[in-house]
Amino acid sequence: MIKLDTYIIETKYHYVRNAVSSDKYFIYDILNTKSWLKHIGDKGINTILDATRYIESMMISSYRELGYGMYVIVQKSTNQAIGLIGYIKRPYLRHPDLGFGILPTHEGKGIVTEVARAILEYGMRVLNFDIILAITTKENFGSKRVLEKCGFIVNGEVRDPNTDTEYLRFMKKKSA
Repeated sequence: MIKLDTYIIETKYHYVRNAVSSDKYFIYDILNTKSWLKHIGDKGINTILDATRYIESMMISSYRELGYGMYVIVQKSTNQAIGLIGYIKRPYLRHPDLGFGILPTHEGKGIVTEVARAILEYGMRVLNFDIILAITTKENFGSKRVLEKCGFIVNGEVRDPNTDTEYLRFMKKKSA
């Protein structure tokens, strides 16, 4: 049994924890930001009930089925949820995909880079991933910058067969 409300990672300024159903307002807010909709896509979260269902069917089910998923970034100083980061298993990618998003008021402050470095270490050491992928659109300069700072290299392009969206594919291998 996975204990959902515990922190799995701590950085200097942030915690990372599993999502829980009480995150429904935060999930509604972040999945409907202009940046999320533009760069990640519309997840059909139109109501708080949709957000609750998303947490249960997409996030919590991933923890149970795969042992990983998307986690909530919590700012230590305020104890507020400010972003999402974690791993997604996409059918068209052979390895876990690092994904992230942050509320607009926290963009450009180095938060995602700080937390991404910690979640990458967690993925390699705890989850025992040898290779981690990441995808982003060519126009998403902020995400590309975060991935490069975290040691990812461009490893080609990939098309999502469900949306027909073309992505840059980044890769990071486990250090020996």
